[in-house]
This record gives sequence, structure tokens and C-alpha cells, in this order.
Amino acid sequence: MEVGPGELRGMLARGEPLFILDVRTPEEFAGWHIPGAVNIPVDAVEADPGALALPADRPVITVCAHGNR
Repeated sequence: MEVGPGELRGMLARGEPLFILDVRTPEEFAGWHIPGAVNIPVDAVEADPGALALPADRPVITVCAHGNR
């Protein structure tokens, strides 16, 4: 499922329980990020996907800069 920026803003404004995974580079993350987001660059995720512990009790929203990471 794809969530657009406007829909995500609404989800955050409503206080919906979300896990925001930002897969951009640390430099991109430092430039701006969604408050509360966790930054794990896509290279790290691809190198060891089994090490990524995602919560099972809430939706995971993945954020990237280009929509294709």
C-alpha cells in the first residue's frame, strides 16, 4: 500500500500509532525528517534484512527521497 504525503500528515495529526522507517542516507535524514522517525539507510537494510526488527503491532511507513529505494 502506498501512502502519500497528505495522507501521512493526516495519520500523524490524528495520532495514529505508526512506525516511521526512513531509509534515506544519514545526510538526507539530518536535512529533514519526520519527528520520531528511525533512520536505517537502505544499504544497511539490504545488507542484513533479518537484523531489522519491525514492530508487529502498528503499521510501518517507509520514507525515502525518490520513491524507489
